[in-house]
Amino acid sequence: MREDLPVVQASAEQQSELKGGVEAAEYQSAFGRFQSCMAKAGAALSGVKEAGPLMNYRLPAEAYDTGDFDRCYLSEFQQVDERWQYQNKDVSPANIAYKACLEAAGIAPKQASEDVWAQLLEAGLDPEKCATEHAPE
Repeated sequence: MREDLPVVQASAEQQSELKGGVEAAEYQSAFGRFQSCMAKAGAALSGVKEAGPLMNYRLPAEAYDTGDFDRCYLSEFQQVDERWQYQNKDVSPANIAYKACLEAAGIAPKQASEDVWAQLLEAGLDPEKCATEHAPE
């Protein structure tokens, strides 16, 4: 099972995409390889759609147990995904939801995700509730 999974190395394509900042085309390319890998493993992604600058998707639960998710995500997408999410954290769906929650509470939100997070905590707002109630469409 999962404890027996081999160490997975990033593909040459993913390593190349990590030189400098990740561009949108590189993010899309890495996601496409991840999606293709999952489909070839018989664990096709579903509900694939763009959510702001990020890709949202669902995958079969058994893909975790078989190691298909680990193999495909780690080799084709993880490092690019993490860097892209960091580069876009201020316009992420979570930050958008948190800002809407602050506005609903009568607080003018700041822009940077770190500042917005601090505002949420300072106001005593529940981040999970904010994310659920104010998630962008």
